[in-house]
This record gives sequence, C-alpha cells and structure tokens, in this order.
Amino acid sequence: LEDKNGAMWFGTMAAGATKYDGNRFVHFTEKEGMCNNQVTSILEDKNGHLWFGTEGGGISKYEGKQITHFNETDGFTDNQIVSIAQDRIGNLWFGTRQGGVFKFNGKTITQFTEKEGMLQNTVWCILVDKDGNLWFGTRRGVCKYDGKRFSHFTQKEGLINNDVKSILEDKKGNLWFGTSDGLSEFTGKEFIQFNIKEGLSADNVMHMV
Repeated sequence: LEDKNGAMWFGTMAAGATKYDGNRFVHFTEKEGMCNNQVTSILEDKNGHLWFGTEGGGISKYEGKQITHFNETDGFTDNQIVSIAQDRIGNLWFGTRQGGVFKFNGKTITQFTEKEGMLQNTVWCILVDKDGNLWFGTRRGVCKYDGKRFSHFTQKEGLINNDVKSILEDKKGNLWFGTSDGLSEFTGKEFIQFNIKEGLSADNVMHMV
C-alpha cells in the first residue's frame, strides 16, 4: 500500500508490517502492538488511519501513535482477515477465510454469509466500483452487492473460473477478475476470457493494479 504521504507499507507472512518512507524501514510486529505477525491485507481509510488484516489475530488499526485491535470479542466471528475495503460512505468491509464478510460502520458490525446471500464464505478480495457497488471474490464465483441485494456471477454466467482471487475496475468501468484459471473481463454485458492461449505467462492471477 502507498499511503497519502507517499510511504510504502508491506505485509509479511511472519514478520508483521513494514513501512518504508524513502529513507528507512520501520517494522510493526506483535512487539510494537500488532495483533498478529502474519499480515494479509492493508487499507488506509479516509481519515488516514491504517487497517491491517491478519491471519488469525483479527484486525489492527494504526492511528499514527497507537495500535488498537478488533477480533472475536468485538463481534468478528472469524479472525482470519484476507481482504479489506472502504465504501463511499465510510463503512469498512472485511473479507475472511471462513466467516464471509463483515461491515463495520465504526460502531456496529454486520456479518454477511451464505445465509444472507453470499455465494461462499471465503472472501479473497473486495472491490468498490465507481457506482458504489461492492464486488466480492470467493471460491465459488463473484458476488455483487448494491446495498440491498446480492447478484451472483459464476462459470454459468461466463466467468473463466469460479475461484476469484483478485478484482480490478479499469478506466472504462469494465471489471477484471483474476482466477486460478486465467482472467475474465466483464463489460457489463459479456465476459471476455484471457489465459495462456491468449498470451498470459500463467493462468493463476493473484493480483492486479
């Protein structure tokens, strides 16, 4: 993540988060107050606060001086946080490995699982599109949430593969879904597929920027 001041933040598998300001590296681990040293996702919110999703420890919030934690005691039933996003009105959304997605408005937490309309409870990635819709990549396809209801997109609708690891919106408003079997571009009307046959070096697309 690049924060508003231009500093770079890196999440690691076992050594917490690292900040690089262009001159030096600063480390944030459990010793400095992080809830867990395996950092899977990072977000800077609209107030400039940093949120770190961890694998097993829940969430750490860094406000520049102190680090606070959010976990099962606060209402998160799954402490394995794999994705974070903030919507247009400021709500934070946390995707988990097994517990679906949690919406946090700063005071209350709302959970969305298969019971509430999600395709599947593993939420690898989250995107807020230009119209404010939320898109969730899961192991069984993509969920679109417009604030009222969920819509589902799977191989049946044209996805190249249902295991969606990354989502990107381009300047035209088209959505790109990275999967374990290549890329799908969604124009709003149709899906266009890209894999090794079209020139990708590998089919497993983990990240897009």
